[in-house]
Amino acid sequence: MLEQFRLARSEQAFGELVRRHAGFVLATCRRRLRDAHAAEDAAQAVFLVLARRPPTRTGSSALAGWLYRTAVYACNNAMRAKTSRDEYERQAAAERAATVDPRRDVAIDRAETERLLDGALAELSSKERDAVLLRYYQDQSVQQVGQSLGIAQNTATKRIGRAIERMREFLADKGLAISAPALIEAFTHATRAPLPPPEFIAQAISIATGQSVASVVIQHLAEGVNQMIRIAQAKLVAAVIAVVITAGGGVVAVSQLMAQSSAPRPTAVETPNEPKNRAGAATPKAALHALAAAGRAADVDGMKMLVDVKNPSEEQLLLAACEYAGARKTFFEAVNAKFGEPAMTRLGGMMQLNMFDVFLKDLETKTDTVTEKIRGSEALLSMEGETGNVWLVREDGGWKLSATHMTKDWPQEKYTEVLTGVQQGNVMLGDLTNQINDGKFATFADLARTVRGMMQRGR
Repeated sequence: MLEQFRLARSEQAFGELVRRHAGFVLATCRRRLRDAHAAEDAAQAVFLVLARRPPTRTGSSALAGWLYRTAVYACNNAMRAKTSRDEYERQAAAERAATVDPRRDVAIDRAETERLLDGALAELSSKERDAVLLRYYQDQSVQQVGQSLGIAQNTATKRIGRAIERMREFLADKGLAISAPALIEAFTHATRAPLPPPEFIAQAISIATGQSVASVVIQHLAEGVNQMIRIAQAKLVAAVIAVVITAGGGVVAVSQLMAQSSAPRPTAVETPNEPKNRAGAATPKAALHALAAAGRAADVDGMKMLVDVKNPSEEQLLLAACEYAGARKTFFEAVNAKFGEPAMTRLGGMMQLNMFDVFLKDLETKTDTVTEKIRGSEALLSMEGETGNVWLVREDGGWKLSATHMTKDWPQEKYTEVLTGVQQGNVMLGDLTNQINDGKFATFADLARTVRGMMQRGR
């Protein structure tokens, strides 16, 4: 039906999609907003976005996850609206203050339980979320889940089991101890919401298909959702440049990065009678040292001047690298400001980032020890290990890192793999920083526990 609507704009197919999933979307919005009217507006916005820019992937696995993520975007956008911001923040503060202490025998009401279940679902990776939604929301067998996701039945079983266990761990951290069967029953009840009133469904179809005009509020929410989707897509690209530049894989401990960051860094050296050029550095090694320094400092302009790009996709990757560098710097600044330098150092001992950090470390520690091979306007430095060969090009008297040389042999599978992997790290940093600044973590132990959970999901 999704494909019929995408290709032929079939109103009948779209109407059936709304009827099938309106209960799920509306219930998700109600749990997050706790305001019936605001939830209806947000749900209407979800279906308006579905009509305007439906997901390109087909199949129930894609649509279920897409609807959930879009509902979250719509709710987040609604909660940011000026008219509801103050009230929402007071409610959120009250909820945090009322979080159940696992050491006390305090009952949690149904609304609170559903809110926690929604939070546990949001904490899952997209693959785990798709699996549990297919199994318990759309009532597919494990075999069908495997077929929908393109994985073996045994893999589907493990993925579903892992997702349920991680949801249980999330709930336990919030003070709600619950068995796996009880969790499955509660989750199934929460997601299989009753069908909304016919008026709601008719309005959703009418607005989305252009038969009637959406209210200003719904239009505003839909525009906000589209913006959030664009930001999310940009974050998907953000992961790539970190690995594109490195041409490798692996992780590095934050504590090592911090130690390296605190050590004196070599400065770019200019050759006599050769002025500094904004298009690059005077020598290949100077360019690499300058790039490492710019990456550590999240110096966006410096990074842009030191990487050579030839096409729009490489430009997107470079911009994404700049975004990641800024996210990393902002995260550790937030940790330091909230919990102090000892806590930041302690966190560095347990947390691992992506290969962009490995690359920066290699530039700082290996550049001066390797031989550079210059052939005309190209230079090659072999870092070996995870970073491998580093190519640079000379333009207008300055040297720059060549993104094209370092990625030209990548198959699409590797591109997709590193895109997904590093994106999770980038999004993690941004989300953690926002949560720290919003006061979600009362203690450093709370933050460390959350980080450990994210690291486990990443593996």
